[in-house]
Amino acid sequence: MSSKILQVPDKKLRVKCKEIQIINKSVEKEAFDLLEALKEFDRWYFPVNGLAANQIGLNKRIVIFRTWSRQSITMINPEIISSSIIFPSLEICASIPRTLRLKKRKLLTTVQYQDLQGKIKTLKLFWISSFTMQQEIDHLNGKLIID
Repeated sequence: MSSKILQVPDKKLRVKCKEIQIINKSVEKEAFDLLEALKEFDRWYFPVNGLAANQIGLNKRIVIFRTWSRQSITMINPEIISSSIIFPSLEICASIPRTLRLKKRKLLTTVQYQDLQGKIKTLKLFWISSFTMQQEIDHLNGKLIID
């Protein structure tokens, strides 16, 4: 599988990704491919804080999320379980070159997901991390920042 990041108008970006039922070697390989795509695209002048599986053509609910310290977290079936405080977010997207959008996002979010061992984890996010997670969940649901 090529780790090339898909660009609009690719129809795979508009598909609602399927929930993963069993985390196996195939899912681990796909998560690795997603991480490699993020690393390949990430630049000091265009930091990539998150990437959703459908951005590399995978129809699965996998997100690679980068923390403030640039640690990468693999999230299987991520879901926002709470959010609050609407706040403006100026956003870019690796799948939509040369596009900047002002979105209304939640300043605080809590996301629940499974790690690659299947353990359920919860992460509280603030500001840019919260905005990034909301954008990646939107991707998994076939929604883009231009919507």
